[in-house]
Amino acid sequence: MEHVWIMRADGIVLYHDGDELGVSSDLVAGLFSAINIMASQVDESGISAMELGQNKLSIRKAHGVFFIMLHDKRLKEKKLAARLGLIESTFFGLYPPASLSEWKGNLDHFARFGNAIAVMP
Repeated sequence: MEHVWIMRADGIVLYHDGDELGVSSDLVAGLFSAINIMASQVDESGISAMELGQNKLSIRKAHGVFFIMLHDKRLKEKKLAARLGLIESTFFGLYPPASLSEWKGNLDHFARFGNAIAVMP
């Protein structure tokens, strides 16, 4: 099981594939934003992971965008880093950081990423 959320630092979710979890992406974004604000006050790097039972939320930040992946906590760190790196590079390949500042708020703009992530190994 693996689920991905991509959100801006302001909490706006750009992409998510966790609908079958039955958890609102807005709820995940709000929770993560609140925890990250608190963590940033303790340490400027913020939060990088959080365990939830047998799962783990791993977080990677680049260009003001958070890449959040819910996965089995037994997943090896090297494989996790490679997977998050591939997700990040694919996202920025389709949507360069400079283009995100021009985004008009239509989430359909990120539909191509859903197709790209679906065929990732």
